[in-house]
Amino acid sequence: MVEVGRLLAGRSCIVVTGGFGGVGMEAPAKGAREAGGTAIGYTTFGFEGNGFLTQQVDCRQLYVDVSHKVGVGDEEPHLEPPPEVQSGIRRAMLLSADGFIVAAGGGPGTMVELMAIINNNHRIWRDKPKYVAILKPVGVDCEGWDISMLRKLTEWGVLPREARGFILVVDTPEKAVGWVTS
Repeated sequence: MVEVGRLLAGRSCIVVTGGFGGVGMEAPAKGAREAGGTAIGYTTFGFEGNGFLTQQVDCRQLYVDVSHKVGVGDEEPHLEPPPEVQSGIRRAMLLSADGFIVAAGGGPGTMVELMAIINNNHRIWRDKPKYVAILKPVGVDCEGWDISMLRKLTEWGVLPREARGFILVVDTPEKAVGWVTS
């Protein structure tokens, strides 16, 4: 994913992540920064993002700021949004970023985001769907994050056939970036 960040920066793309550590968030930000690019991270709960971000957007503070602008809550500047609201804002910000998605393995959070992308590609973004590359690292155990996962999701009716054409499982950063930016 570091290489994905480098390649995206080389194509003048802005890397947008969840802002914290790990393969899907810190690694592409690191690659983008090393290549002179921009990396934006959407964080939650007032936690600091990783050190490779050029810009951090704290979704907790975003909620507080918007709430005060629209008159929700009192004048107390410490309006605390529930965790699920912060997570929802973060997910909305990530999904509203223009472009595409590159995922590498991941856990439940990544799966939730992938399901949201599938749903939006099928129902909302039909005129301008977002392409998704799932990077399956060689030599790393990512059981399920491969073509068999997509087949099962299609078989279960979760991944509509017409939305399936926008998702590709790849094995190199070059293939991932080539697919989503073509």
